[in-house]
Amino acid sequence: MSAYYLEHANVDHIQKHFDDFEEEARSLLSLGLPIPAYDQVLKASHAFNILDSRGFVGVTERARYFGRMRSLARQCSQLWLKTREEIGYPLGTYQEANLVYPHVSEKLSRKEVLGQAQTFVLEIGTEELPPHDVVEATEQLEKSLVQILGKRRLSHGKVHSYGTPRRLAVVVENLSLKQMEEEVELRGPPVTKAFDQEGKPTKGC
Repeated sequence: MSAYYLEHANVDHIQKHFDDFEEEARSLLSLGLPIPAYDQVLKASHAFNILDSRGFVGVTERARYFGRMRSLARQCSQLWLKTREEIGYPLGTYQEANLVYPHVSEKLSRKEVLGQAQTFVLEIGTEELPPHDVVEATEQLEKSLVQILGKRRLSHGKVHSYGTPRRLAVVVENLSLKQMEEEVELRGPPVTKAFDQEGKPTKGC
């Protein structure tokens, strides 16, 4: 498909397709049909992408195309909102669900909950990344997260990183819900200066 988009697509035909999709969208809007009209807007957007791939669209033309598509999309949204309002927003009507929950005789104590390790998932959405950047970003994300967990004294199991051009994710197995205790020994003033003859802390402490 990339060869078609970049080399073989007939610009004149695609331009006519865009105009036809735009005209059909306006016709459907006049008939009060927002969903089919929006489908035509999506087709027009796809036709624009092909024109853009062929280098047919300049800076000024790009703004004009965006304006035409944006106007149609706005009209579709406004018409859709109007039709939902006319029928009372049926999908927005809330009814209390009659759910039956299993009876839990005993609740877990705070101590029991904190003692249970859990799987932790960190997911980050990104702009379109080149393949080599995806690999590098996932490695850096995993390395940075492991370092942060170590500094925070949070024990964990295996760490797995995943990536796509638009999404990065790290999965941490058996992540502790509380920090490990830490004992720090600091060198202070001499005992003779820190405590008086009765063994009480002096004002200097």
